Amino acid sequence: MRQKKLDRIFRIILIIILFIVGFLCVFDPRIVWDFFMDAALIFSLFNGFRLVIKGFSRHSIRHFLLAVLAFAFASVLMFSSMIPEWVIRVSFGTYSMLMGISMLIQQGIYIYENVRRPLLNWMFSAAYIMIGFLLLFTPRISKEFLIRLFGCYFILLAIRYVSDIQNLTNPNYTWKRTFHISLPTVFAALIPDWTLQKINNHFKEGMDVETYPLKSDKEPILKAMVHIGPEGFQKVGHFSFAYKDIVFSYGNYDHDSDRLGGLLGDGVYFNVPLCLYLPNIIQYEHNTIFEYGIQITEEQEKQMDHLIQNLRDSSYRWYTRIEREDGYLHFRDYESDYGCRLHYRTGAKFYKIRKGRFKTYWVLGENCVVFADLMLGMIGADILSMRGVITPGTYFDYLQEEYEKENSPVVSCVIHPYRPLDSQDPLYKPDHD
Repeated sequence: MRQKKLDRIFRIILIIILFIVGFLCVFDPRIVWDFFMDAALIFSLFNGFRLVIKGFSRHSIRHFLLAVLAFAFASVLMFSSMIPEWVIRVSFGTYSMLMGISMLIQQGIYIYENVRRPLLNWMFSAAYIMIGFLLLFTPRISKEFLIRLFGCYFILLAIRYVSDIQNLTNPNYTWKRTFHISLPTVFAALIPDWTLQKINNHFKEGMDVETYPLKSDKEPILKAMVHIGPEGFQKVGHFSFAYKDIVFSYGNYDHDSDRLGGLLGDGVYFNVPLCLYLPNIIQYEHNTIFEYGIQITEEQEKQMDHLIQNLRDSSYRWYTRIEREDGYLHFRDYESDYGCRLHYRTGAKFYKIRKGRFKTYWVLGENCVVFADLMLGMIGADILSMRGVITPGTYFDYLQEEYEKENSPVVSCVIHPYRPLDSQDPLYKPDHD
């Protein structure tokens, strides 16, 4: 109870800060810019002196080199205000251009696959590209305009947090599909890894993973799962769901169809019993799983059954290399392929999408999150927007917020952590078959 009160106080403070900063950005962008520059200068100087002291105490050349970089950055801030402005323009311009291009590629896939999509998607893609072009190649957009744009976003985000607080104990709260203001894509993509680091720090301190109570007397039959791994793209995470204890996970699992280094390929999903999937993904793939149980009505259950049947009707059984080549006795030859590993250890069955919007997988478009949202959106999950790229971290942030609301359909939160086991542990299995 005390923790909930502290969380609510923190949210209120955050809302006040967002409103203040947002209105300052909109109505007086110059003072915000000057404050930002002064704060960055002070922090850089402080960090530089801290690194010098560490360098002397530890006799570390690395800390001295980092101190030189910190002082160099402080010098730039002190003597040239144009370079920080250029960095912001290039950063935001590049981000906008990438978002626009990624949406444009998805629109091209839709045309190729003969999938109709709203005209609004073209408009957002064109807007992203235009803003990116203006920022990168012309002086038409000033830093004041950008700061005002950030201010509008801060205000909208604050309004969303106000709504979240109001709904924490709202007895009439229900899910409905509207435009959702979420964290920036870059920050949302980092949330899963930050959370994983927090869990690992708990283990190092001898603490166990946090547990959450079930808010219903009935075990939910729909579960959304955020996967977090220790390295590479696993840090960004993966998103899947389980319905009636069967996992549905979508991705580019056919590596023979890879394009653009695996960012593009044939759309494939697999089914596997949840009881087999969890031990495998945790122990062998070293993922931590955040499982959110979602309570649905009988009518929604019928809708889910209908959607899943449509999914099955639009796909066909696809076989991994280890299945096609009958390589079960030579597992080591196939172990580098995730699909082969998963099938060998769990018996998972893979299916290729024959037609429709998920026939082609595009990591910055129709990805694992959008696939799962096809199901969750049917019951009103309010997450997708027109920002172009939806990451697992976006849904992770949303589901955690929903669990904290007393009358939300998200009724459970279970963390399945990966933790290296000692060889004497009864659960230990060697990392080979």
